[in-house]
Amino acid sequence: MTQSRSDATATLPARSRLRKALVARRPDFAWNPPPWLAVAAVAVAAAVHIWVAWGPAAIMLQSDEITMLAEAQAIARGGSSWELLSAGYMPGLAIVLAPLWWFSNDSTVVFHASLGVVVALAMVSIIPLAAIARRFAMTRSAAVIIAALVVAAPSRALLSNYVFAEHLLLAVTAATFLAALRYVDNPTRGRAVVLGVAGGSTFLVHGRAVALVAVVGVWLLVRTRRDGASAWLAGTVMAGVSLASYALYRWAVGAVVSDDARFDALSQGFSDRSVGEFVGTMVGQAWYVTAAWPAVAVVGIGLLIRRRRLNGAAMLVPASLAATLLLAAIQLNPLADVDQVARLDLWVYGRYLDHVVTVAVVVGIATMVRVKSRILVWFPLVMSGAVAALFLVMTVPHMPVGGPYLHGHVTGIAHLLNDDYQYSDMSQPWVLLAAATVAIALLVAVAGQIKDALILIFALMWPLLSVATDATHVDRTEAYLRNLRGIEAQIDLLPEGSVVSYDGTGTRWYNFVVFYAHPHDVVLYEPAQGEDPVSDVVYGLTFSKDTAERGGMLIKDGYFPLAGLFVLPGDLYDELEREGRLDAPPWVVEEGE
Repeated sequence: MTQSRSDATATLPARSRLRKALVARRPDFAWNPPPWLAVAAVAVAAAVHIWVAWGPAAIMLQSDEITMLAEAQAIARGGSSWELLSAGYMPGLAIVLAPLWWFSNDSTVVFHASLGVVVALAMVSIIPLAAIARRFAMTRSAAVIIAALVVAAPSRALLSNYVFAEHLLLAVTAATFLAALRYVDNPTRGRAVVLGVAGGSTFLVHGRAVALVAVVGVWLLVRTRRDGASAWLAGTVMAGVSLASYALYRWAVGAVVSDDARFDALSQGFSDRSVGEFVGTMVGQAWYVTAAWPAVAVVGIGLLIRRRRLNGAAMLVPASLAATLLLAAIQLNPLADVDQVARLDLWVYGRYLDHVVTVAVVVGIATMVRVKSRILVWFPLVMSGAVAALFLVMTVPHMPVGGPYLHGHVTGIAHLLNDDYQYSDMSQPWVLLAAATVAIALLVAVAGQIKDALILIFALMWPLLSVATDATHVDRTEAYLRNLRGIEAQIDLLPEGSVVSYDGTGTRWYNFVVFYAHPHDVVLYEPAQGEDPVSDVVYGLTFSKDTAERGGMLIKDGYFPLAGLFVLPGDLYDELEREGRLDAPPWVVEEGE
C-alpha cells in the first residue's frame, strides 16, 4: 500500500510536466496591419467574386435559381406570370432581387443582374464577420482582412456562380450571433429587438435556418431567469418575424409554384435509411468542414465552447451548428436516386452548414493569429484526424462509386475531387484525400504559431484556389448544364403574344422553357391524357410521335438531342419553312433514311 502511494506521488510531476508541455503558451502576437491592407483585402475578395460570377453564360438550376427569380417577380408585381414545377424557397433573397424586375422584363438580364446582387451581398457579409473578429481581440484592419479572406475562400466564392441565398444567409447569420454577443454585454430592450429581428430574418432567407432560430429561442428562454422582460421581448420579436416570414413564403410560393411540399416533406430523407447510413451522412458533412476549413474551423468551434462562461452567446454557434447538422442529415437522403443515378454530394453536403461554420472560422483565425500555444497545434490535428478516420469507416463505404455531384453543394472541397470520375466506375481516392486534409490541418496549425504566417498562407491560397477551381472545375464541367440558352434564338422568332405549349411527356426542361420564353406564356398539356396543345408552338421531346403526327417540325439550332421547339402547320410554320429554319425530328430523318 505504501509503495502504491509512493508510485502515485512520483508520477504526479511527470503528468504535470506533460500537461504543461501540451498547453505551453508563448506571449500573444499583436497583429496590427495598416488600413490600406484591409482595403486591398476587400478589393481582392470582390475581384474573386466578380471573376466567378462573370463565368456563367446562362442560368443553370431550374429549381433553386428560376424559382427564386419567379418569387422576386411575384413580389415586384404582386403576382407572377410563371407557374413552375419545383419546390418553393424562402423569399428573403427574392425581396432583395425584386426591384430588378422594375427595370427589365428580360429574364436573362434579370438573371445576370441577380448575380451582381449576389456578389454585393457577399461583400456585405464582411461587415458582421469583421465585427465578430474584433470581439476576439483583433484590430479593425486585422478583423476586416480576416473576414475578407474568409469570404474569398472557395467555400464562399464559388457560390457566386449561382443565384443562391447563401451570401445573404451568411450576412444575417453573422449579424444574429453578433447581436447575441452584444445583447449579453448589456441586455437592453433595444438590443433585444435587434437580436429578435436578426434571428427571425435568418428564417426569412432560408428554411434550414429554422435550426438556428430554435437554438436561439431555447437560449433566450433560459435567459429569461436572468434578463426577464428583455429576453421575452427578443424571443417574441423573433417568433413574430419568423411567422411573418413563413406567411410571406406561402404567398410567394403560391404565386409561382403549382404544388409545393417542401415543409411537408422535411423528414422524407430520414426514411429508408439505417442508423449507420444516417450517422454516415452526419460524419460526411463533418469531414467536409475539416477539409474545407483546415484547422481553423475546429479551433473556432473549440474556443467558442470554451468561452461560453465568459459570454453565454458564444455557445450559440456550436449549438446552432450541431442543430443544423442534425437537420441536414434528416433532410438529405443520399440513397435517393436523382435521374436514376445515386449522387455523391449528398454524403458531403457542406453548403447546408457553411453559413454557421464560417462564423466559427473567423473566430478560429483570429485566435490562431493572436494566441501562440501548442494546444492550437495538437487539438486541431487530433480532431481532424479523428473526423477523417470516422469518415473513412462510417461514410466512405456507403458512397456511390462514380457518383455525380453539383459543385455548388461541395464548394469547399470541389478542388479535391476528380470531375472525370463522375458517371464512371472510378472512385475518388478517399483515403488519400482524408490523409491530405489532416496533413494540411497540421501545416496550417504550425503556421499559426509563426506571427502572421497564417494570414499570408490564406491570402495566397484561398483567392487563387477559388479562381482556379472555378475555371478548371466549375466552368469546365457545368457548361453543358447551361446550354439550354440556345432556345432564346428560337423564342425570338415567335410573334409577339405567342403561347408555347409544353408537352408534358417530359417535364425536365419545363422551368427552363418558362424562363427563356418570358414574356410569352407557357402552358403545360398532357398528350397521354388526351390533351391537345393550345398553340402551334410546342416544346417537347424530339422523339415525340404525338408532335410529329400533328405535322410538327423543329426550329433549327438550339435544341437538345432529346428536346426542342416544334412548330405545327400554320402561318408561322409556312413563314419559317420559306426561310429554311425548320428541321424534321431526328427519328423521322432516320426512318426516312
